[in-house]
Amino acid sequence: MKCRICDGEIFFLFSINNAPLTDDFLTLEGIGKEFLGKIEIGMCLKCGTVQKINDYDLSDYYKTYFYRTSHSPFVLNFYEKVAEEVSRRVKKSNRKKVLEIGSSTGEFLQFLKKLNWTTVGVEPSLKLTEIALKKGIYTIPDFFNEKVATQLLNEFETFDCIVSFYTLDHISELNQTIELIYKLLSPDGILVIEVHDLDLILKLKEFSLFQHEHYFYFDRETLSNLLISRGFEVLSVNFIPDSLRRANSLLVLAKKRESKNLFEIDIQKRMNVLIHFQREWKSFCENINNWLEKHKNNYLIGYGAGGRAVMTLAAIKNYRHLRFLVDKAFGTDPVYTPKTHLPVYGLEILKKEHPDFVLVFSYGYLSEIKNELKKLFEIDEKKVLSLLELS
Repeated sequence: MKCRICDGEIFFLFSINNAPLTDDFLTLEGIGKEFLGKIEIGMCLKCGTVQKINDYDLSDYYKTYFYRTSHSPFVLNFYEKVAEEVSRRVKKSNRKKVLEIGSSTGEFLQFLKKLNWTTVGVEPSLKLTEIALKKGIYTIPDFFNEKVATQLLNEFETFDCIVSFYTLDHISELNQTIELIYKLLSPDGILVIEVHDLDLILKLKEFSLFQHEHYFYFDRETLSNLLISRGFEVLSVNFIPDSLRRANSLLVLAKKRESKNLFEIDIQKRMNVLIHFQREWKSFCENINNWLEKHKNNYLIGYGAGGRAVMTLAAIKNYRHLRFLVDKAFGTDPVYTPKTHLPVYGLEILKKEHPDFVLVFSYGYLSEIKNELKKLFEIDEKKVLSLLELS
């Protein structure tokens, strides 16, 4: 296997067997029929990029993808701050144009639309696109590819800003995507990319973010080098304060300008850290198992049904001590987590169910979740625990 970025040799790091897709929630009839497959992770010995080295065709999966975080006030505030910064940096007197790749239900674009921008989204999920269109956000229901880029060039010429939140690391042919972005971005335009930060994944022991859906795991050096090698200059990294960004957000702002100042990557050091990380993850899972076993006679539930929850549950043995999960993205009729088959409900169930402890998988929003559960359901903050507290 050659590197997806630079064609360098790949060093195999580890694999995860029988891993589910993180948004493959099940009905009762679908239990046991879900996809489970191996995830193989390696690192390029030339550019240092950590990446998934095996492939499955996920195109049909993404067309029905429905999980979103738009219900979170924290996320909406983050989007608003990015929109304000984008508007401040783009100096143009006439109407500005923005393209979002992986635009979900259009929340970010709504903020720029209010600031009189022309907004365009590209989103493969038909369900998410439908919601965006109802909000008045023009959205192309497709993957961002050469066909769509040609359509955009014909209809809009170039864009003053192109943004992508937690999407580019899901794209296997990323070199082609960056080249298409370069063509679509105006000479003075800006590019905003948010991906998961590998350094923070390692620091927070977030092994659960190694998923089928993620092809790449960047840090600021490897992401910057990718952009520099494709004709961009990185202007700022994490230009929104830490307190306003998501738990492991790496937020990069760049523009079209030739630059040859690549970061040096210490390949051996990076390899040693990743090998050590595997041992830490096993210890982390054991701590979760021990806590669940110790409290198995209590009424335990989980909060959050995103990728962290699905992959963490798939990695531990005592997940059955949790009665169910709750998540604002779901309703009153339960669906079931892939592989572990725990029921997932909307928050309404907490009007009649009174857990002893709530284990928060979505710990990037812990403060918001504690306040919400206390306000709506009078659940004591001391009963609401972050997964990280068990490590």
